[in-house]
Amino acid sequence: MVIRRAEREDVKGIVALMNAEDENLVSEEQLTNWYFNNHSQSHGLIICEYEGKIEGICSTNHFRLDLNGSKKLIAFPMKVLTSSKIRGKGVFSKLYWKNEEVCFGDEKVDFFINFPNDISSPIFLKKFEYLPGICSDLALILNRPIFLGANSKYEIVDNIPDSFFAKPIQVKQNGFTKDQKYFQWRYKTPISTESEKYKFLALRNGRGFAVVKKDKKKGIPIYLLLDVFVHGREDVANLFNAARHYSMKNLAMGILCFLNEYNREAVDKIKLKKILRNQFNFSVKGKSMDETKSLSKTPFNFELGDLDFL
Repeated sequence: MVIRRAEREDVKGIVALMNAEDENLVSEEQLTNWYFNNHSQSHGLIICEYEGKIEGICSTNHFRLDLNGSKKLIAFPMKVLTSSKIRGKGVFSKLYWKNEEVCFGDEKVDFFINFPNDISSPIFLKKFEYLPGICSDLALILNRPIFLGANSKYEIVDNIPDSFFAKPIQVKQNGFTKDQKYFQWRYKTPISTESEKYKFLALRNGRGFAVVKKDKKKGIPIYLLLDVFVHGREDVANLFNAARHYSMKNLAMGILCFLNEYNREAVDKIKLKKILRNQFNFSVKGKSMDETKSLSKTPFNFELGDLDFL
């Protein structure tokens, strides 16, 4: 049994494992783009080889984040997966510890954030010494028929123009740092069916863009407000109105977004909404227990687009 960092030539074997053990099918093209072409040019993709075949993976993708005004590189656990052939042999832990060694060592990661499922969350908390963090609430914003008759102040575009990124994008304190490279990698790289899932809404005054994706919650159509790109907070409310108008035109119930300090004022003014609390398992880990405790008390400002992962 060998546990090591993955190389590009390992992608085929990783994809075969994921598609055999997971419900969500992924292509070699998607996996290569997600990790090896990441805008931060940093990731932790660890594999377990057993009898000449990849039977386990532990992966983190790495992102730039503003922590109280300081630039940080963070590791975001994406997938820990073992096949039935090696399950129960302690490989899960070995994969994780190798990943953490690579992240803190070779990749110079500052800390981890994690959105584990219900099964793995207790493992991260008890075995891997994570602590529960402060995660943003969700806001479900319902549509009003009046939107259909309103004059739209936005348009659908194929891309965000380079000129928009000539000025600095608003940085969310305690949130992901996003620029043109991030946008192109995350939303516009034409990988398989990835880019066709997203719609880009542009304010007609050119001062802001929103990324939305259609989804269903309990069988009801809804739009996820994944990301908002603005130069200042004053344009956030107009983007929320654009997203609601667009979702109404497309026969959706409304929009769903993370509630954070940069959109709270806009959301507070909307009457037809429901705030959904404690919807995610969220945990954090620093290089020491003191760092971990400090991170666990930090309110983060996320967007729903931060949560898509492979």
